[in-house]
Formats: sequence, C-alpha cells, structure tokens
Amino acid sequence: SDYYFVDNDNSSSRIGLIGEAKVNDDITIGTRMEFEYQSNPSNLVNQDDKNPDGGDGTGFDERWVDAQFTSKRFGKLYLGKGSTASDGTSEVDLSGTAVVGYSGLTDMAGGINWYDDNTNGFIANGGRSLRIGDVFTNFDGLSRRNRIRYDSPNFGGFTLSGSALSDGGDVALRYAANWGENWKFAAAAAYANPRAVSDTIDNQYNGSASILHSSGINLTVAAGTGDLESGLTNPDNSKRDDDPMFYYAKVGYRAKWFEFGETRFSVDYSRSDDVFQDGDEAKTVGFQFVQDFPEWGSEYYLGYRWHELDRSTEDFNDINALMTGVRVKF
Repeated sequence: SDYYFVDNDNSSSRIGLIGEAKVNDDITIGTRMEFEYQSNPSNLVNQDDKNPDGGDGTGFDERWVDAQFTSKRFGKLYLGKGSTASDGTSEVDLSGTAVVGYSGLTDMAGGINWYDDNTNGFIANGGRSLRIGDVFTNFDGLSRRNRIRYDSPNFGGFTLSGSALSDGGDVALRYAANWGENWKFAAAAAYANPRAVSDTIDNQYNGSASILHSSGINLTVAAGTGDLESGLTNPDNSKRDDDPMFYYAKVGYRAKWFEFGETRFSVDYSRSDDVFQDGDEAKTVGFQFVQDFPEWGSEYYLGYRWHELDRSTEDFNDINALMTGVRVKF
C-alpha cells in the first residue's frame, strides 16, 4: 500500500580500487579498498521512515580496507577490514538472480514493520517497531570486520579458511568444481564464534550449496543455527530455551533466448524459527527475474516476496514486497 525509492541492498552502490605488485613468480602483494554509500537502503525503509540516511552521510561504509599477501604454494593472508572466513558461506548461489533475491532475504524489505490486527498497530521492539529483519536470518558468518584471515591453497577444489577478530573468530571450508561437461557445483560450510557481532549467540553453524546444469536448471540450499547465550529472556521475561535456526531452498532456470544476454528465473522458500523470541515462525516465498545485458554492463531485475510471521500472542498481517530496478556494474 506504499512505495519507496531505494538503493538495492542486495548489491549496494559502491566503488573500489584494487592494487597488486608482483614480488616474484610465487608471491604477490596487494590491497583492496572498497567504499559504499547508500541513500534509502532497501533493507531499512519502512512505514515510519521512507528516507533513512537522508543524504546526511550516515549511509557511508568502508567495506574493504586491507592488505593481501598471496602465494601460489602457501595460500593467501589478509590484514585489515574485509570479509571474514565465514562471510558468504550461507550465500553460495549459482542461479544468477542474487541481485534481487538470495538467502539474505531481508536485503529487499527487512525494515518494513509488522502490523498486528489484534491491536491495530505496530508491535514495539525497544524504541521502534518490530521489523521483518528482526525475525528472519541466514546466519551468514561474521560479515566484513577488522581481522587477520588466512586461506589455504586450493586442493582438488577445496579451500580452508580461518580468521581472528579482536573478539571471536571463525573457520570455513569451501568447494567449487565442474563435474564433467554438464554440471557446476559450489558449496561452503562454517563455524563462527560471533561475540564481535552478536550479544545473543555463543556459537554459530551454517552452510550452503548450489548446483547448475548446462541446461540452465539450478538448485540452491542453505541452513544454519546458533547456540543461544544462557540467561536470555523473551519479551514477557520468560526464559529462552529454543535455539534459532533457518533453512532456505531455491529452484532456478537460466536461458539464452536472446543474443544480447541471459534470462534468469527463480523461486525460493525460507523459514526462520525462534530468531526474535521462542515460538516465532517466520516464512517467506519469493520469485526472481533477471535479464542480463553484458555488453552494457547492466542487469534489469524484478523480485516479489511474501512474508508471514506466526506468533501465539499476536495476529500479524502478511507482508508483500515488490522490487524492480537496474544494476550497472563496471
């Protein structure tokens, strides 16, 4: 019943620089600097605030500022701010539609408030209303942080990574390979101690996998869970007993119908349980469409998502979100 002009948080507005210097035949020293500026992020706009950040500079973020040391024999070392080892391990996706929908589903409309029919109003969550992003998660590691990270060399498609933060750390295992002439497969799994990013989770486990056939048919799955810290309570002050979890599945198709670029479709489903409080069941179904224009460095996208939250003490309206736009990437 309302509309917003947004910066798509699935792939935000950003600019970056990459530099490399070759020391010898084995070692390369490099740096990556990447900065983001978002006005009206799609994961923050809501009924109370259609223009978050408002061009006042609070949408600025330094995504990457680090030094990198790469050896063909010994692997890669990162120093500074950038992706932790577990970042992206819930988001392996070969569908080609992630610009408008993937396991991080709150990027589209995560800021929209839930409306309770019992009270004809929004449900309070501290100093604001309860939002989509409060009840869904994909447990995707520790994101981008100031860290030291190491990636092993590639052994038969497998890469082992680990990173240490000032508080907490993680390990991850990734795999990617072509199976014969017709199949492409990628997967990742991770363990993280999220003390640096969460005050409710002690330990976190997650993973994802995606497979693509030469016909264009593809399948993606993801899941994760976290161990709650002891002593946590629900909003009614009862003791929290249920560890939060999520699972996600997507079926897609990539077609080469037009000379100017690939056409991609997908549908997905996800469920998150006990994320905000015990007993919460949050479900979503989505549809994604992407038309690629590689010669123009552009993609047109259209996505729809339905959200449902079941809670015994409230009667929430379902939320339907539609987003369309163009990404230009060069």
